[in-house]
Amino acid sequence: MISDYIQLYDQACKELIAKKPVISLLCKYTIEELNDYSIEEVQSLFDTVDTGENRELDESILDYKNTITLHNGEQIIIHVEFQNNDHPGYDLMNRAVYYSSLLITTQASHYNDLKKVYSVWIMPHSSKKKDGLILKSRIVTTSLTDIYKEENHLSTIIMIYINDQHDMMQPYKQYDALLMPILLLFSGRYRAKETAQLLKEKYHIEGLEEEEEKMCNL
Repeated sequence: MISDYIQLYDQACKELIAKKPVISLLCKYTIEELNDYSIEEVQSLFDTVDTGENRELDESILDYKNTITLHNGEQIIIHVEFQNNDHPGYDLMNRAVYYSSLLITTQASHYNDLKKVYSVWIMPHSSKKKDGLILKSRIVTTSLTDIYKEENHLSTIIMIYINDQHDMMQPYKQYDALLMPILLLFSGRYRAKETAQLLKEKYHIEGLEEEEEKMCNL
């Protein structure tokens, strides 16, 4: 049944994103504070992680959530969500804002001590028109009386759109190092061994054979 397939696919995605090479790659290219980190340095942040469980938040509604500590001691909450249908019958950005807000409001912290939240949404079966589109949403303060603009970095929402029929031999014009691995990992177009070989040769991502086998056999 379709519902059974969706459940299995969702579970496979959750297991795959939790793997260090995958979540590190995603964070490297979506979290601004990691711009100057090498991929090896990003991976090292996941050697010791704080899940930051909060009794006020039902984390079962989230596909992936974790807390990392940067070299300067700052802690950042990472949330990743998969969405098979980028037109689910409601405004997807509203849902993203809701989830991100939950991750902020359930922190037992003083306002000045709240951890930043990065909420990353992956749509691996989007239309060709949206293929390769990456959107970033933040609260922006402007002035009604003067020229003024300031971004609030407490909550950052990243929307990543991939079309699963994208030509594997055609690199994306921007962010190919992020978009192409996502395509290879979650499209299911290649067999597990072929996917693993491509990821290793082109993007130096290894150790995901078991998860890819599960994904490809759905």
